[in-house]
Amino acid sequence: MDNDKPALLAFYADTHTNSPFGLSPLSLRRELGSSHHVGKVGRALWRHWLEFWQIVEAKKQEWDATLFTFGVGDLGDIDGRGQLITRNEVQVKDAMAEVVDVPARISDYMFIIRGTEAHTGGQGRLEEWLARDLENAVHCSEEVASWWVVNAVIGGKRIMATHHPPTSSGVPWGLHPAAARAANHVFNRYAEADLLREKPDICVWAHAHTNGAANYGQGNTWGVFLPPWQLATDFGHRIGKGFGPRKVGGLWMVVKDGKVLDWDWERWTMKGQKPWSAP
Repeated sequence: MDNDKPALLAFYADTHTNSPFGLSPLSLRRELGSSHHVGKVGRALWRHWLEFWQIVEAKKQEWDATLFTFGVGDLGDIDGRGQLITRNEVQVKDAMAEVVDVPARISDYMFIIRGTEAHTGGQGRLEEWLARDLENAVHCSEEVASWWVVNAVIGGKRIMATHHPPTSSGVPWGLHPAAARAANHVFNRYAEADLLREKPDICVWAHAHTNGAANYGQGNTWGVFLPPWQLATDFGHRIGKGFGPRKVGGLWMVVKDGKVLDWDWERWTMKGQKPWSAP
């Protein structure tokens, strides 16, 4: 990396490729020769996905920055309990690769983070498979390509990214306080180990399909919850979260010399089904 250049960090998560309500390519070829074509929701998600990376690419050019992308888990779906497009894992992995190819074309470094075993298999099976095939993926070790937890110093900022947060909230008024509580968890873990000098400056989580950010003031540690790229599934309806509009999207930030020079959420509102009215 050229240390004289700013670093552009782009975060996305919970694409749930292979879910009918997640982010998948417009067409998926099936084993016996048939094809699945995504519906109206899938086409809208794909359009916003392309828009997100067009914005990120423009920021990369604007700042002449080195681009680091973080796929913060649950990048596919093979959950046998849920609604799936296909149950063939090879086809799921190929679809995941097609989705991630969009950021891969413009990324200098990519981090692929493991999600939930019910979605992407035990030990991050699908995400590990995906990361091994990405030429610009940063590997966790010589043996392992994907990550449970990314701890990195980029542009002078200590970044931590992992899929599962230590706490979260499902109510709108609790999203930002939950991000502060999660950052507090991290601060206290480092404080107990007498390693506050090594604590992260920015902590990024996903999984909860919520969106919020807050600074835990005592330790000046930011906690961030990423929005998903999936709408409500049958499970979402079962836990009472299948109603109303939802936001999808991601986050980008420009950092250099330990300072955040610019940042923003890029979010799109998915309105859901139109109200029925009598003919």
